[in-house]
Amino acid sequence: MAVTTRELLAHAPHDALQSLSGLGGLFDALQNSDMAVVVADVREPEQPIVFANEAFTALTGYGLAEILGRNCRFMQGPLTDNAAIRAMREAVAESRRVYIDVQNYRKDGALFWNRIALSPVADAGGAVTHYIALQCDVTLVHQAIATRDALRASDEAPEYSLLGSQLIGSWNWDVRHDRVYADERYAALYDVTAAQAARGASLANFLRNVHPEDRERAEQTARSAIESGEAYQDEYRVVTQGRVRWIALRGQCTYNDDGTPRSFSGVAWDISEYKRAEQALHESAEELRLITDALPALIGYVDAEQRFRFNNRAYLDWFGLPPQALYGKTVREVLGDHAYELRRKHLEDALVGIPAHFEAYAPHTDGTPHHALMQYLPRRMKDGRVSGCYVLVFDITERKRAEEATRLHGARMDALINQAAVGIVQVNMDARIVMVNQRFCEIAGRPEDTLVGQHVQQLVHAGDQAETRRLMLLLRTRGEPFFVEQRIVRPDGAIVWVSNHVSALKDASGQPEFASIIVSDVTARKQAEERQSALLELGDHLRDLTDADAIVSTAVAMLARMSGLSRVGYGQVDPTQQSAHIEDAWIAGRAQVSVAGDHRFEDYGQTTARLRNGETIAIPDVLRDPRSAEHAESLLSLGVRALVNVPLVEQGQLVGVLFLHHHLPRQWAASELDFVRNVADRIWAALKRASATVQLERLNATLEQRVAQRTADLDRMWRLSTDVMLATGFDMRILALNPAWKTALGWEPGDLVGASFLDLVHPDEQAATQAAVAQLSHGMPTLQFENRVRHQDGSYRWFAWRAAADEVGVHGVGRDVTSEKEAAEALRKAEDQLRQAHKMEAVGQLTGGIAHDFNNILQGVIGPLDLIRRSIKLGRVDNLGRFIDTATTAAKRAAALTHRLLAFSRRQSLDPRALDLNTLVTSLEELLRRTIGEGIVLEVSLAPDLWPAYTDANQLENALLNLVINARDAMPEGGGLAITTNNVTLDDAYVRRQDGMRAGDYVALSVTDTGVGMPPEVIAKAFDPFFTTKPIGQGTGLGLSMIYGFAKQSNGHVRIRSEVGVGTSVRLYLPRCVDPVQLSNAANELPLELPHIALDGSAPLVGGKTVLVVEDDAAVRMVVLDVLEGLGYRTVEACDGLEGLAVVQSDQRIDLMVTDVGMPKLNGHDLAEEARDLRPDLKILFMTGYAKNATLRSGFLRPGMEMIAKPFVLDALAAHVRSMLSDETDA
Repeated sequence: MAVTTRELLAHAPHDALQSLSGLGGLFDALQNSDMAVVVADVREPEQPIVFANEAFTALTGYGLAEILGRNCRFMQGPLTDNAAIRAMREAVAESRRVYIDVQNYRKDGALFWNRIALSPVADAGGAVTHYIALQCDVTLVHQAIATRDALRASDEAPEYSLLGSQLIGSWNWDVRHDRVYADERYAALYDVTAAQAARGASLANFLRNVHPEDRERAEQTARSAIESGEAYQDEYRVVTQGRVRWIALRGQCTYNDDGTPRSFSGVAWDISEYKRAEQALHESAEELRLITDALPALIGYVDAEQRFRFNNRAYLDWFGLPPQALYGKTVREVLGDHAYELRRKHLEDALVGIPAHFEAYAPHTDGTPHHALMQYLPRRMKDGRVSGCYVLVFDITERKRAEEATRLHGARMDALINQAAVGIVQVNMDARIVMVNQRFCEIAGRPEDTLVGQHVQQLVHAGDQAETRRLMLLLRTRGEPFFVEQRIVRPDGAIVWVSNHVSALKDASGQPEFASIIVSDVTARKQAEERQSALLELGDHLRDLTDADAIVSTAVAMLARMSGLSRVGYGQVDPTQQSAHIEDAWIAGRAQVSVAGDHRFEDYGQTTARLRNGETIAIPDVLRDPRSAEHAESLLSLGVRALVNVPLVEQGQLVGVLFLHHHLPRQWAASELDFVRNVADRIWAALKRASATVQLERLNATLEQRVAQRTADLDRMWRLSTDVMLATGFDMRILALNPAWKTALGWEPGDLVGASFLDLVHPDEQAATQAAVAQLSHGMPTLQFENRVRHQDGSYRWFAWRAAADEVGVHGVGRDVTSEKEAAEALRKAEDQLRQAHKMEAVGQLTGGIAHDFNNILQGVIGPLDLIRRSIKLGRVDNLGRFIDTATTAAKRAAALTHRLLAFSRRQSLDPRALDLNTLVTSLEELLRRTIGEGIVLEVSLAPDLWPAYTDANQLENALLNLVINARDAMPEGGGLAITTNNVTLDDAYVRRQDGMRAGDYVALSVTDTGVGMPPEVIAKAFDPFFTTKPIGQGTGLGLSMIYGFAKQSNGHVRIRSEVGVGTSVRLYLPRCVDPVQLSNAANELPLELPHIALDGSAPLVGGKTVLVVEDDAAVRMVVLDVLEGLGYRTVEACDGLEGLAVVQSDQRIDLMVTDVGMPKLNGHDLAEEARDLRPDLKILFMTGYAKNATLRSGFLRPGMEMIAKPFVLDALAAHVRSMLSDETDA
């Protein structure tokens, strides 16, 4: 079982082990390392092992429990060098590292060589407290070394005494004849057969399997040995059967007398395992280096001059420096003056032999100070001198944060666990409680201090303990979670049913260590299940009983058994309802005193009024309850300390009482009382059923007579009813009809028997009729529906049906409702006519107002034009300007009236943008003051930080001006006028009372006067078109209606509050602009002051450009053509969209198309789409009678398109055309 770092630190035998807490990350790394690691405590006499990782237990075969607490020497083998042991002890004493090889035993007795890298660990005072030993199996290395040494010893003997070894193959090369003679072991190394080797084979035959990368070197080494006469030794790779093996060779060449080589003999053996061990050793050394670099600590060494002489990788990374960047620098140079001064005393102490251990903030390369744990450990020489100090710095910033987070998390978890609605328990594998929450204490009825440490079996009901033991055994052995319901016994003996969900909490090795139990109190459910089962069982018993005494005795016996009460019984109330009679057979329970006989309610403090009203009387203690305290002695004499009386009431009369008695005080639970009422209901139902059975038996004697009488009654109803009746099968075939069919529908009943009822139903109602019958056939008890049924004369009559079904078919009764249907239709038509009359009245009022104003305006246009004609005829042209101005003014009044009508109808298109109402009001303030005159005091109150509104500035100005004029006219004698702005947030509750308004943020503009005010009936009509309270000729009645239309079209709202004699306040709500940067396309608009453009034909032709004019109004078309020709453009005209399309489809050159939007046959929008398909680059200018931006917001305009609103001045039209064609080059 693995031990984690936290467990090691938590169970350390000495406080000094906490000096390693900063290396927690290292211990976690060692725990998960593939290299074997142990930690031993050198302060204890036996230097016991206190930590071992899983790799070490795998290496040695020992379990953790067999290792911890013992000295490492118990694994020491016989070949371990005593010098190695001394070297290890000296290294620990001198606080230095050491590498040694020792021989160890595995648990199974096998010996292996173990290479140990031992590192001492010192505490803050510099004393060695532990050592960490990293270990590696190097047995193969030692075997290879032994083999090598044996061969070296044999090299001196020409006989090669080791040739018979199974590990070594021998060879002899006849150099002159190039024949190699070898034993089978040597031959096997080269994948040469033994027979070939025995009779001799060429050297090339052996060397053919040498690795290609090694072959040339191997041949060169052999030649060098032959030429030099020196001993031959080499190592290379051989590839045989797809496998690479390393071979070591040793040999010697012998020579003839003439110096020529005679034979070359030697031995070879497989050193693949050695090579692998060598590689493993190299990798182990590399891993040691990586572990050192991976340490989460800054490790450095400072000499006596306070200069850095060593820094690990973490130290360099901390300061963001490359390798060797700190070497030779002083601590002051590295840290800076301020940080150095904070550490100088600790550093000076360490350099005189006093270890320093402290926490401080240290600058980091990320620019923020980090919380660090620092240790300055003196480095002592053998003579005791301090040559410098080791600097260990641990970044504990995250640890500090984690500690705080852990503290907060622990507090939250404790609060969460104790606030949980379920019980939470944790037990160890011995089933002893180690933790409980508050809810479990409540369930168990015990305080926490008495529960912790207690065995769970002490809480469990004796009948459930065996099952609990079995399940806990399964949890310990298999770790499988389980669910169990069992009983807990409280100290007062009360039984609590609980539902336990039990699961194992496993340790690092996967073994169950604790059990977590989630406990839910299911007592109420269990009791409800038991009571429901008891009720079902009682119902089964009572169903077969017809005797009243047996019914009552069976029910009270069950109730006594379920409740465990002293007494349960039933009393029959006498007709006076003043007393109850109790039979012995109606009583159950263990009470000694009999209550059989008659009992008056008043003797026990009971009133029949409460019982008769169906009130269940439940008294926990007759001595304390005011309802029974005065008569407690009477109850106590019967052994009653707590009681329940459940009344049985029939038609307001008390007929019986089911009572429960107990000899001790008792709190009656609501569920318990519900159960008792259910029992009472079943008793009463069974008694009623028994009574009904008796009565039924009596009625059976006269059944035949009553059936005959009932049949005669039904027959009379069938014959005399004025409603039609029928009986059909479920296939709708008529089985019978009553005589009323002849009267109502002209059919003889006998003529229709066997026919389908659907044949008589109007085709429009046949499907609905079939569906209704289908519902009846599927179990619906009764059904009501209407349909039309055909009269014998071919007409249809409406009938309202009530139908029911039995096992044979459908029975229905129909009432003729034709007259009612006709009356309802007549009423509907009358209402439609009334609504139409109201609409026509409104239209008449609207058109009358429009006609009145337009007649006045037209007079202002026609009159001046007639005067102009007369003046020209008389040759008087000096006064023409005055007549023209008058006509122009009247035309502008017509345009303004049109815009007001469009605003009211919500068709006046707006140009909304982000608008500062404060700026708008301020800009109009002087104009408004002149408008209202000196008799009215104007106060302007503008809210600071006012939100921008999303609305049309021009329309808002017009609305504000209208409101101010209305206010002025309401104060003919002078008064006060206030204009205010403010931010408003309207909630759902407010906007629900307003038509079409949404909740959200609005900017409010209020105009309040102290004028005459308006009564409610005037306020109700204030927004109606052409409604005005001003004298005839002084108002159009469109002011407020225009404001109302503008507000609604702006997704806003307008509200009026007024009181006669006090004044009026009109508040305009405009939506807040959530994106103030959202501005209108002002850059694309023409300037307000248009330059005058000559339209007299004096302008030269503009590059021969051609403009197509499409307009269905001849007058407008003539004006536009005249303007364009006056500008020097060629023109082509079309009187509608189809003619315009024909021009576009022709070869006619067109540089610009000017088209009306609203035209018959093909409107301007569709014409533009068709034209763009044919001529993608065609520029288009739309003319509209609504507004300039009417279609801009719906994506109407695309690049190369513009719009001008009618009516327009000719200079504006000319400027638009010039602007759109100015960027084109002349043809």
